[in-house]
Amino acid sequence: MTDISKLRSEIDAIDDKIIALFNERSAIVKNVGKIKKATQKSGISYIRSGREADLIRSIYKKFKDNIFPANAAVQIWRIIISASLTLESDLTVAVCDQELDDRTYWLTREYFGNFLPISRRKNAKDVIQDVMHGNVQVGVLPITGEAWWMDLPEHIKIFACVPFILQHTEHQAEALAMAKIEPEATQDDIVLLKLTADRLLSQNEIAALFAKHEVKTRLLDNKEHSHLVELTGLAKENARIIPSVMQETGFAVTALGCYATPLKI
Repeated sequence: MTDISKLRSEIDAIDDKIIALFNERSAIVKNVGKIKKATQKSGISYIRSGREADLIRSIYKKFKDNIFPANAAVQIWRIIISASLTLESDLTVAVCDQELDDRTYWLTREYFGNFLPISRRKNAKDVIQDVMHGNVQVGVLPITGEAWWMDLPEHIKIFACVPFILQHTEHQAEALAMAKIEPEATQDDIVLLKLTADRLLSQNEIAALFAKHEVKTRLLDNKEHSHLVELTGLAKENARIIPSVMQETGFAVTALGCYATPLKI
């Protein structure tokens, strides 16, 4: 046997071990799904958004100084997470391709994996209706464009950004994922708010509203007197200041969900 043949045999043996571990992991995942089915509220997504984000961040740290590329490792684990979710329950996705722009579709494919059923819709309203009526479990919409966030049903929450893994040339996520879900906090999150005032507010005015609470804000979109605002930091702490801001300003503030801050690699 040549040296390269011997090395390839060793690789094949390792692959067999990896396959066996995948099967072992999948059996455990199925048991987790059974527990979720028995304990969770009916209709609530099985997705654990906070755990997923923490896992991806952990994988990146573990591979960062290893031989195998860390950016490839986190992409692999994103697919593992999506595949595991399909073992727990149904997982289908609808995306909105505004003006026939394919970018949201392909970003969603990258996030969830090519194996997952993904439906394409022409407008945000149809995506939200699909999620609301249970036709799909997850909807993905571009952050800006149709101002869909103005009429997001209360029981549908934003739980993730797409993409979650940003390359060094990318500055921010472009779309948001939503479901009938209870979003989970991590140690580094973004809370999304709909702030409705008596007039159109500037970025500086919005920042001033939250400055006394030592929270950083960014205006993502606005329509009429409503504003889509992100708060960075610990989600639980940021959520607690909403009643105070409402009392201080008289403005209506609604939490639309929260998601882990994207991982920049």
